[in-house]
Amino acid sequence: MNQEQIHFYQFFFFFTIIMKFFILILLFILFYLIYRSYSLEHYFDAHIKLTPQKKKELVQCMNLFNNLCNENNLYYIISFGTLLGSVRHKGLIPWDDDIDLIMYFDDIDIIKKLLNDFSNKYGYKIFHEWKLSRIYIDDEIFIDIFYVQNQNNNVVRCSYNDNKSCIVLDKDQEWWHKWFNFPYEYIKDRQLFEFEGYQFYGPKEWSKLLSFWYGPTYMTECKTHYLKNHNEIIEQENIKCYYEDNNASINK
Repeated sequence: MNQEQIHFYQFFFFFTIIMKFFILILLFILFYLIYRSYSLEHYFDAHIKLTPQKKKELVQCMNLFNNLCNENNLYYIISFGTLLGSVRHKGLIPWDDDIDLIMYFDDIDIIKKLLNDFSNKYGYKIFHEWKLSRIYIDDEIFIDIFYVQNQNNNVVRCSYNDNKSCIVLDKDQEWWHKWFNFPYEYIKDRQLFEFEGYQFYGPKEWSKLLSFWYGPTYMTECKTHYLKNHNEIIEQENIKCYYEDNNASINK
């Protein structure tokens, strides 16, 4: 065997080793992607609260209510987890099961009248209590409306009674104040957000508001709901975030 043959076989030997190593890396990447896809699918299956049909009915109701507000020049914004879902998931957070709105307390009389007409036209059940209004799509899914008022450029949550005045609970009621008492500029102006294929209004200063509600890591740290059955406070769990690039979800 001459020198050229020896060099050729040496080259072939090392080339074969490199190719095998490269193939092993590709196989590892392939198996990782398959495992990750499988894990995420089952992970979110374990946390999803609504069936596709229930989610469709919820969002369709929201779209009808959006049209009603637009036709009557009524202010609303998607809020709390609904706003976070729009920015982070382009729709409902997979482990959420309702839609939250903020509306002005000063509009409450016209809102109640229109909600009554809304119920008669579409058959949804409307529920009013001292702290919110609720549109029931069925016994399990609903849209919550929280009423606020601008008081000295500070947004406060309102309860109400027969006197039709904005009542703010005492400051020792932390659960009442936790999500409010932020600058009015956060919600003063609106813009459209993509939500499950529809366009709904949210606050133009959405980043400031989400940071106020959820902290600066709201895009990278996900937590389970802090309420069980919407009435019992429970400990939140840290869970993986999985969402698409949010830039396309905001109509600037």
